[in-house]
Parts: sequence; structure tokens; C-alpha cells
Amino acid sequence: MPRRPPIPDLTGAALNAHRVVQNESRLLCLRHLLRVASASRTEVTRATGLAVTTTMDALNELEERGFIRVVDGRDRDRRYAANRERVTTELLAFVSWVLG
Repeated sequence: MPRRPPIPDLTGAALNAHRVVQNESRLLCLRHLLRVASASRTEVTRATGLAVTTTMDALNELEERGFIRVVDGRDRDRRYAANRERVTTELLAFVSWVLG
């Protein structure tokens, strides 16, 4: 599949937020984690209805992008929580870019 060209002037925090919200799986996981104090991978999988591997990929990407963090546990027992400050800041940057 050919890569899409970059969107002009979409950089930094706005670009990071766009990459998160353009993917349904990441968005579903993030939305769930914004509604609870913390959740395990199993809890996120049940709440979203996603496949386990899809949930794992989404959580890994969200963690890499700084939208969530591990708050407890290791490997399968990890609990994740949303990084509300980062989510808010970057989504506002994206909305600001959209509104131009």
C-alpha cells in the first residue's frame, strides 16, 4: 500500500494526536482509559471488544506516544492509566491546527 504524503504544517503535538485518533483501536482504548482510573490489558480488551493482539498493539502505541502510562505491574498484569495532561494538550494542538 502506498504511503500517503505528509499533511502540510501538521507537526509536533498536533501530528502526534492525529496519529492516535486516526486509528479506531487506539481511540477506543484511549477512550476507555480516560473513563477509568486504571485498567489492565484484559479489562481494556473486554471493554472495547477488540482482539487481544489488537489491544496490545494499541496500548503499546499509546504508551510510546505518551498518551498512557503503566501504573502498576509487569507484562500481562500491567495496569494502564491515561496521561490526561498530555492527551488534553495534544488534542487541543490538533484541534487548533484543524481550525487553522
